[in-house]
Amino acid sequence: MALEPAPVPTPVLWLSRVMGWLCILGVVMQVGVFILMLAAPGLIESPPPCSGGGACISSHTDDADVIRDPVFLVAHAVAIGVFGWAMINARTSFLGIGKGDYFAHRTIAGLRNLAIGVLAYSALSPLARWLATTVHALSQKHGEISLSLGISSAGLITVVFTGAVILITAVMAHAAKVAEENQSFV
Repeated sequence: MALEPAPVPTPVLWLSRVMGWLCILGVVMQVGVFILMLAAPGLIESPPPCSGGGACISSHTDDADVIRDPVFLVAHAVAIGVFGWAMINARTSFLGIGKGDYFAHRTIAGLRNLAIGVLAYSALSPLARWLATTVHALSQKHGEISLSLGISSAGLITVVFTGAVILITAVMAHAAKVAEENQSFV
């Protein structure tokens, strides 16, 4: 006999729904900005190479040219794909929490995949920019190339936090799977 889950408290239900919609909004915004960047390159300015915390990888080139570079566009599209994958997995977790399936394998796996996505996006985004600026700088006829690499404390804490979440959710997913197997024997 399966136990009925306890009713989801109203604030948890409300917050899980809001967070689920924010995940969709985040994906739509990222894809929309990318489409605008393709359609009208001068309309959207590229952020400074070392903004937003995380890893800082930069080279000294003109951002207006880099943003049109095919290498940048492909690398940026990959980063957006990882971001979208992370947000869809976060939404899966929020929907599971909203249903009261707090320890369901799918809810836990969604959280784990979100952490993996955040870690990958945090690494891919600055690396994509660095790759594009480097390829662009190498294509120039003359001049100097100056590359710098820096890791901020925000980037380090992101790596540590997402690593911890990945480990904790891996253990929780295993425990949930064992619990489901044990319940099937009863």
